[in-house]
Amino acid sequence: MQYSAAELAQGICPEGWHIPTDGEQNTLDQNLNDTTCDANRGDRGCANAGTKLKVGGTSHFEGVLAGQRSPDNLFDYHGINALFWSSTINNDSAFSRSLRSSYATVERHDYPQDLGFSVRCLQD
Repeated sequence: MQYSAAELAQGICPEGWHIPTDGEQNTLDQNLNDTTCDANRGDRGCANAGTKLKVGGTSHFEGVLAGQRSPDNLFDYHGINALFWSSTINNDSAFSRSLRSSYATVERHDYPQDLGFSVRCLQD
């Protein structure tokens, strides 16, 4: 995502694919959740969608808990968290989704763009 400020940015994704917007990620969250969740939620929203997105879940997406890269180039939280950028910028931050080993939810955050997160690619 670095160096791109456009929603639907191709980024690292192959031709014909793009990094999903915050809205596209919310659509996935809603489709996997047992009840409607707030699109503008913060921590620990969208119950059960997180479990379905993790490795072995029922969504057919294998959300590996790969952790993150910090601004000082340290890799943290491997096996504990998975964070995925969206292509939606929010001031100096960008929206993301996170999965945690200890929660069944998928969380929505906006984090500074100097962090290193995973991305998922969505077909155009």
